[in-house]
Amino acid sequence: MKAKSYICRIYKNNKLIRRFDSSFIRRFTNQLRTVGWRNGPLMVYLRITYGRHEDNFGKFVQFDNKGEYTTKKDLWAAFKAFTEDGGEK
Repeated sequence: MKAKSYICRIYKNNKLIRRFDSSFIRRFTNQLRTVGWRNGPLMVYLRITYGRHEDNFGKFVQFDNKGEYTTKKDLWAAFKAFTEDGGEK
């Protein structure tokens, strides 16, 4: 089983201004905390990949959760839901 993969892209005015990824949750959450929400309207793309697993049809497919968020509250709520522990460990 492959470890989880965390990816974040930060856009301002539809232009990529920052990107970071990691397979370590602690490193990723530390980077996620540095998002500058006061620097204007941002859109943050978050994707968490869980690896390849067998689906209901017996095929191995890539499982992930992803979304785009414009507020800090929504981003952290999604992160908590995607990781099921919120990075507390």
